[in-house]
Amino acid sequence: MIKKLKIIIIIVFILLVAVSAMTFWFLNRRQKAVSPQNDAPSSQSQLPASQPASTNTNQTTEITEKQPATPFVSGEKTDNPDILKKYGMYAFETLKKYPGLVHDIRIVDPGFNPDQMETSFPSHVYHLNNGKDYLALGGCTAHNCGGTVVIILCNVTDKLVYIGRENAAQSSLDFTGNPSQEEKNTMLNFYLQE
Repeated sequence: MIKKLKIIIIIVFILLVAVSAMTFWFLNRRQKAVSPQNDAPSSQSQLPASQPASTNTNQTTEITEKQPATPFVSGEKTDNPDILKKYGMYAFETLKKYPGLVHDIRIVDPGFNPDQMETSFPSHVYHLNNGKDYLALGGCTAHNCGGTVVIILCNVTDKLVYIGRENAAQSSLDFTGNPSQEEKNTMLNFYLQE
């Protein structure tokens, strides 16, 4: 009887430590710095509806705990009222208003489901150094944001879409759609709310 009690106490202790560690990680994940890989930017090309999704590559940027969170060098964050008025202030508004955008996102990421962005972040507009305007959308699965964050960067000038998915298991963002380094940095800044 005493052995069983000791085993139960040890199991409860291990569970408490695991829950504490996960809670600590969840509360501090946004304060982590992101260290982008030194990938050469791949060429951008418009993704027509007929392009197979298999031509898209995933790229990962590691999040490290060693550096404080600082903005990455990217374009200027703007509050362009025309773009926000046209597309909406939140991802769920934009996806509802523009179902064709959901189709374009699914070409880049066939596993995308608009319900994955049910809890939406306020959208931001960026003007990058390439002279183009971008709309950043973000959201996560309702009641389950840890590890389910999806960032969508829409090049509203050229009608291109790039995706960044939070990969909690590897503490990283997985990029799809071949974004340039500046586009990756913009998604990371939006993800970190810089």
